[in-house]
Amino acid sequence: MKYRYRGKISYTMDEHHPYVKYDKEWFKRKEYTFEDTYFFSKSYSVEDIRSLIQHDLMLVAGGGYSTNYINNIRFEIKQL
Repeated sequence: MKYRYRGKISYTMDEHHPYVKYDKEWFKRKEYTFEDTYFFSKSYSVEDIRSLIQHDLMLVAGGGYSTNYINNIRFEIKQL
């Protein structure tokens, strides 16, 4: 049996983010979102699940390598 979760991150990017050059309409306070579905075995605690989802979403939002260039971060994490 597995847990199924939906995670969503909302964030802004600063001018040093690697994706800024691809967004012709970028401005400093523009909000971006990304969401994904996650599956975990029942052996994970809810705290571990939340932490792993947040870490993964932040890496994706940061361009895959760093979370240094994302700001104003908010999460929505729900068990499905």
